[in-house]
Amino acid sequence: MNKIKKADILDKAKLTLENVFKDELTLLDKNWTSNGDKGIDGHLLFNGVEFPFIVFTQATAGKVVKSVKKLPKEKNILFILDYAKPEMIHFFRENNLFFVDTAGNCLINLPNFKIFIQGEKDRYGKLPDTKIAFQKTGLKLIYQLLIEPELVSENYRTIASKTGVSLASVNNVFEELKEDSFIVGTNKKRRLHHVERLIIKWGVGYGEVLRPKIHRGYFRALNPDWETLIISDTENDIYIGGQFGARYLDNGLSGPDSVLFSNIRFSKMVEKYKIVPTSQPQNHRKELIEVLEIFWNNEHPNERKSNKKIKNIVDPILIYADLAMSNQFRSIDTANNILEHEIRDKFIGYKLQW
Repeated sequence: MNKIKKADILDKAKLTLENVFKDELTLLDKNWTSNGDKGIDGHLLFNGVEFPFIVFTQATAGKVVKSVKKLPKEKNILFILDYAKPEMIHFFRENNLFFVDTAGNCLINLPNFKIFIQGEKDRYGKLPDTKIAFQKTGLKLIYQLLIEPELVSENYRTIASKTGVSLASVNNVFEELKEDSFIVGTNKKRRLHHVERLIIKWGVGYGEVLRPKIHRGYFRALNPDWETLIISDTENDIYIGGQFGARYLDNGLSGPDSVLFSNIRFSKMVEKYKIVPTSQPQNHRKELIEVLEIFWNNEHPNERKSNKKIKNIVDPILIYADLAMSNQFRSIDTANNILEHEIRDKFIGYKLQW
């Protein structure tokens, strides 16, 4: 994130909080973007207490939160962001991390100073994103290009046929990706570029735009061996993702959340895998199985590029995206490990600019 963007977020947060706390908020560093603390953007004096702060956006939350482990434990780090969504606020509270956003939501929990504000709306707003590349159709197309990088050099008609996206939409999405330097070259020499940035941006769009539209429902297991039944089923299109899928990656983790991608009828899932539809559990997360639609063409020849340990696991990019949108530190940390190792290795193998 550039310095101007950081400065805008800091100034908006400061202006918003000054309306609440009047003169109790002071910016200590005149040149706050160049101070001596590694990883720290500056210092604020808030109600007489000095806070080193880090400025970030929702889109870069994963990397920023990961950096917490490298910061001095005795310092009261204050995270300043553009707008904290409910799931992010939940994450901050669960991990006792202090934050302030531009809307006025904040959490500070010190022995002599405690404040928690939530529910404030984004008063500054954002410019509408009119580009289609990161809307539903564009996100589907981009994902296909990410799991099958050779496809980007095919002609538009072949790409449209392979992805089920209209020819006009393929043309529009490609033009937008070229404008943003995510695709470089012409015709058969086209290739993906700035892949890491594209994956991170795609992951945000997947979580906010695409994922809610492909949600099919929640299930609970009747048979304790339901996972084995799914893993051993190589004849049907059912794929594992989320923490369930991450267990089978080299940089994965074990966790209670299970995500399945399938277009199989619910009745068949009940019969074959012993899982039945249910409402979303509130307290017993280990019972939660979420089913999403398959939104990609899964007949691609790139298995050689992946370290998959079982056949019916989704691409690591999709596991990364699901974990990165979590409010659990361990999931976010694992998402970044998958991005920096398994996913990065794949694209370095294709000799693409990471």
